[in-house]
Amino acid sequence: MQNLIEGAGVSTISMTVQPHITASVGAPRAVYLRFPAGNQLGEAGKPQQQRAIVTAALEAASYIQSPGTIVELPIGEGAVVSAADLLAALDDTELRLKVQIQRESLVAAMAKFAEKRAFMELAATNSPVARELAAAQQAVIGGVMSPQHFRSLIDDPCFDALFETITRDEVMAAQDGLLTRRANYAMAELELGRARTLAPFGGQIAELQVVVGQRVGAGTKLLTLVDAHPIRVRIAVLESEAGLVGVGRRAEVIFAAFPTETFVGQVETINPLVDPETKILEVTVSLPNPELRLRPGMFAQITLDTEIFSDRLLVPHAAVQLRDDRPMLFVVRNDRAQWVYIRTGLENTDWVEVLEGVQPGDEVVTSGHYSLAHDAVVRVVATEEAEEGRRP
Repeated sequence: MQNLIEGAGVSTISMTVQPHITASVGAPRAVYLRFPAGNQLGEAGKPQQQRAIVTAALEAASYIQSPGTIVELPIGEGAVVSAADLLAALDDTELRLKVQIQRESLVAAMAKFAEKRAFMELAATNSPVARELAAAQQAVIGGVMSPQHFRSLIDDPCFDALFETITRDEVMAAQDGLLTRRANYAMAELELGRARTLAPFGGQIAELQVVVGQRVGAGTKLLTLVDAHPIRVRIAVLESEAGLVGVGRRAEVIFAAFPTETFVGQVETINPLVDPETKILEVTVSLPNPELRLRPGMFAQITLDTEIFSDRLLVPHAAVQLRDDRPMLFVVRNDRAQWVYIRTGLENTDWVEVLEGVQPGDEVVTSGHYSLAHDAVVRVVATEEAEEGRRP
């Protein structure tokens, strides 16, 4: 069913194909001019639509960060993932051992640093306490004093930041060096983390390149992650028509994959730069795509609303003819077609603004009227709404 007149408080009456189709003139409403301009340029029928390519809101290639063998691959082509979900994991046995070795080395270095600092500070005072702690150190070494007792003697809050995940018991149980070992330990943990590749954002898996058991090197492409909700359509607009397009304007998009559906979105961004060679600028239209039916790379036909003029009296474009180079239409009065000349204003592919000649509520003929004569009898067979109700 085609809506012939739209708007609040407007009745739509149309006849089935024989003998004529009519539509009532609606109350004043808005007329939407479209881009590309179509009939405003004198073309007949539908305007040429802008052909565009669909892109994802986000798209990024994911790469393996360290060499190894893939042991876990919990995703497949087309799978939907959330941010921070695991994409792939390498065998990390060797990396975990390296972390353990570097941690033990760090513990030993921190123990040596803490002990030296405590005794250097006290030795500088040459106080009885310093002499007492020196003797205590020898007692610990000789097994006379417990490490716990010695720890209490050098307990100092300024050491807390050094220990973090390492306990004082570990510090007292080890003996060896600090700064380089701390960096080595951090690097070992970083390499261990690189064995797991996580999703940087939520999206859909595409172009999966690896399989479980495959040996890969650092930099091997793993997959492409695509966030296609919302989907974006990019079109080129001529410099001369840039003033007709605005952010937030309505857009209708038709895809070859779904030729009977019209998807509605809006202008999201307008590139402020005009290409100096082609004299075009890029406009991006955003479309909701919660079911991920629309895919990046598809071709689309798009029509944009440009200027909007409110409170205009409109008739269907199909009702208007030219006779003696003057626009006219047939108004149905008392079951007869009355020839009426009109003065027109703005128009688009569906509607023509009438400045004078008809009134709201007049019923006009929209089909089978090219050979219709003035005062000819017309008969309403059924309203189009009634026809819709009878269809199975």
